[in-house]
Amino acid sequence: MKTLVLIVLFSAFTSNLKGKKKVVPYPVAICKADLVVVGEIASVSSSVLEYDFQITEFIKGKSEQKITVAMWAD
Repeated sequence: MKTLVLIVLFSAFTSNLKGKKKVVPYPVAICKADLVVVGEIASVSSSVLEYDFQITEFIKGKSEQKITVAMWAD
């Protein structure tokens, strides 16, 4: 019986078909991030779900002054 309960719990926690977003506090996200920047969106391409981001200040990490960021659907 204990094994059956463990199997049910394990399958319930690992079979996430929708892919929920994970909420993480800002200090944890910044600590784990490779790149943290300040800037503004230069252009948005809705056909390929990307936007160009013009960086004005680097908080953490190094990169080019303009980066392209890909978005994904929920």
